[in-house]
Amino acid sequence: MRITTQQAKIPWSWAVCMMLPWTTLHYSDLLSGSPLTFTLRKFADQPALIAFLSSLNIAFNFIVGAIASYTSDRIWTRWGRRRPFLIVGWTGAAVVTAGIPLAPNLWILAGLVVLYQFFIDVAKPYEPLYNEVVPPSQRGRAGVLRSVATTLNGLVFNGVLLVNFDRNYGQIFEGWSFEVRGEHLIYWAGAVLTIVTMIFIVFAVREVPPRGGVVHERFRFGKFFRDVFADRRWWMVYALYACPMVSGAAARVFVPLTLTEQVGLTKAQFGWIETITMVANLVLFVPLSGYLADRFSRLKLMQIAMVGSAAVNALLFVMLRLDFVATPVVVAICLFSGVGGGFIALKYLIWGPLVYDFIPSDRFGTVSAGFSFVGGVAGFLMINLGGLWVQVFSSFLGSDSSAGFDYSSIFVLQFLLSFVAVWFIGKFAQGVREGRILTYGSQELEANGQGEK
Repeated sequence: MRITTQQAKIPWSWAVCMMLPWTTLHYSDLLSGSPLTFTLRKFADQPALIAFLSSLNIAFNFIVGAIASYTSDRIWTRWGRRRPFLIVGWTGAAVVTAGIPLAPNLWILAGLVVLYQFFIDVAKPYEPLYNEVVPPSQRGRAGVLRSVATTLNGLVFNGVLLVNFDRNYGQIFEGWSFEVRGEHLIYWAGAVLTIVTMIFIVFAVREVPPRGGVVHERFRFGKFFRDVFADRRWWMVYALYACPMVSGAAARVFVPLTLTEQVGLTKAQFGWIETITMVANLVLFVPLSGYLADRFSRLKLMQIAMVGSAAVNALLFVMLRLDFVATPVVVAICLFSGVGGGFIALKYLIWGPLVYDFIPSDRFGTVSAGFSFVGGVAGFLMINLGGLWVQVFSSFLGSDSSAGFDYSSIFVLQFLLSFVAVWFIGKFAQGVREGRILTYGSQELEANGQGEK
């Protein structure tokens, strides 16, 4: 039996199978992080330029991704309403991904990055599709499955592929001048995974119309913005969705450069540290986060996660600035990465289930479009603000890095932005307590009688 949407309860085997696309999306997200930063660093040395090119994926979130999610609520085809976007997006992304490590200069690389992020965001409607397959009563535990799947994916990504990023595997065939490097393999593996996932969506998933039917509408920019943003109920939810981007997006681009160019780790050491952090997350922090998320306020846990991760990174900045990092340095960085990674695991485990608690199921696609737009704007601005921050900070206070930039100064900005996000979440929680913000997910469970005994 094919996996089918709009079911009151599903076999857990379906939930497990739906982790494959999450794994692909997570792999794409990882590719847009450290590997893309290292690839860009071959052709660019200014933090602001690296940040801008790295932020293109987020820019497309609020341009292409938002429109794709919005439109997927208003069409119906023989392939369904979400699947056409996934098929087109992942097919194009796979082709472009294979070409990124072959780019001979910055301009061709920039063009490929633009196309890659375009196709990835065409496939943005996967989250609405996933939430139409997995009913509200099963999303909490399915969220743990998702965390386990992405963590295992991260282990392979970091422990097998990233650690060998600089490795030269030599010629594939004798007499060829082309030599395969680890950089090629990490992108090509992503291309293969993306194609496999596209095939899974084509043959293993079936969409059925929602009970209320589908309202067919042509896309109009004016109506798009009215539908997505005119309803004041979603304004606070959109801002809540953007909080993790505000608190963490700026640091993401410069963590790899901090550890490799400023601390002096090799890419292999950096990959192993990421792997160790993933293991700690899988064994300890993901189960602990799942336990806490069902027993305590998710809003309060989100605040704790943001402050904790920012505080760990701020402490690392102070220690680097004072040249006080303990030796061996790899062990010290492992400790920082492990503790900070635990807070980050908590933040992202509860992020999706938290925001979708405040949205009725018939608005998933439209509000998801708003998430793409608001999160994209926030991430794009924060990453580029981070690039400017590093350059300005380094020009005034200097750096002992051979590149001439204090990449770790990004942690200071992250610390400040995290407290802004924490303050807003406090205001959001107050709105929930006062009844001004409704939890539609639990209300729908009660109305449909799907709550678990």
